[in-house]
Amino acid sequence: MKILPFSKTYEGRCVLDFPGMELQPGMVYAVIGANGSGNSTFARILTGVLKADRKGNFLDTASVGYMPQKN
Repeated sequence: MKILPFSKTYEGRCVLDFPGMELQPGMVYAVIGANGSGNSTFARILTGVLKADRKGNFLDTASVGYMPQKN
């Protein structure tokens, strides 16, 4: 699965600028990083919960799981 670049800004400040990547079929991937580094924003955009400012397309279908800290 290929994920094209996307970004997200809040109040004129860029909080996430994802360069894109290619994921291999059958693999499990995790997003890790410090608090406030864009992990939740990244997951929310991939699952469609949040809209990116500049969004590429997913070129293949995939299953993306996301469990927020709060409902």
